[in-house]
Amino acid sequence: MGFSRLIRKEVLPAMTQFSSITGPTMWVAIDIARVYNQVLVEFPDGRRRHFRMANTLGDFTKLAALLAGSGSTCRIAFEAAGDYHRPLAHFLRAQGFALCLVSSIAVARTRDALYNSWDKNDPKDTQVILHLLKAGTTQVYYDPLENHYPHLQELANTYRQNSLWKVRLYHSIVTRYLPLYFPEAERYLHSTRAEWWTQLLLLVPCPAAVLSYSAEKFLQAARRLPGQKIDKTRWLTDFYEAARTSIGLPVPEDSEAIRMFRAVLNEYLHLCRLRQGLEEQVVARLSDHADFRRLQTIPGIGPILALFILPKRGICPASAIIRSSSSTAAWISRPNSPGSFATPPSSPSGVTPASATPSGGREPLPCEPDRTVSARSFKTISGAIR
Repeated sequence: MGFSRLIRKEVLPAMTQFSSITGPTMWVAIDIARVYNQVLVEFPDGRRRHFRMANTLGDFTKLAALLAGSGSTCRIAFEAAGDYHRPLAHFLRAQGFALCLVSSIAVARTRDALYNSWDKNDPKDTQVILHLLKAGTTQVYYDPLENHYPHLQELANTYRQNSLWKVRLYHSIVTRYLPLYFPEAERYLHSTRAEWWTQLLLLVPCPAAVLSYSAEKFLQAARRLPGQKIDKTRWLTDFYEAARTSIGLPVPEDSEAIRMFRAVLNEYLHLCRLRQGLEEQVVARLSDHADFRRLQTIPGIGPILALFILPKRGICPASAIIRSSSSTAAWISRPNSPGSFATPPSSPSGVTPASATPSGGREPLPCEPDRTVSARSFKTISGAIR
């Protein structure tokens, strides 16, 4: 009984008490758009100011003057909208302001939770961005130009756009022009990189053009096409016989329809050569980079896929964007993620037998991911690029 009275009882606070050493903070939320941006500013005393600013140098300067004149620490957050945020973000970084990103998914989910509605407008989005900024639910923003890797982004984006245009033309050729004018020619196309096949169709885009030659002269004309010099006699003879029994529409070679078909084939051939040039440029530019070579030792990763991984984990400091091997695998496996440009075994002419392709005689389109690469393969990515 006396023992408990000898112990001095010390009353502790229910919650940890600490004194903040942070000065007054001005919170700035920006909802980015193509022409006008919505801005919400919360001053240190709690007052809020909402206004709209244009994507012009004059408005950029006014915003920077407002923030710099407050005398407070500025915390700025914005939601990335395509590439529209890049000029404003670069301008504010050049003025010495700290920037952070807010995830679009986080904005959408938080808006639903706060307002219990799917209703969306720019002023409401700025309030959501401000809420996430003050809660610390933000991401680090890295300026590609400031970190010296915009060239990699442009190479990757140009390659992706080239692949999208090429796929559209490829679908146009195999779903419209060939069924109309030369259905039998499709069975000789087993690779989207078959430039020699495209040049052959430019020479003879319809059965009438093929049959305007004798069999011997057709073989001689086809052998003069650019490409690796191998014996194509059996292949070309079979192609000639297919034209003889074609069910295509009997249009003459000099018709307007065939001229339009040749225009599409010319554009398709141009995109094939442009893509090949981009691939050679990527290899020439990054061949001395250790991570670029090391990534290609992983099964299923070629030069183009390594190019898309490097700005996220290797060259630029944005490695924090993808924090684990599982998220890396999920990012690479997106439907619009470009895969390796390694092709199945094919003949030097670019025409691949149907048995050599895993998808029923069709090579995966250039914007499709390589389905043979499993998520388990990417678990070595983090270790491979360290």
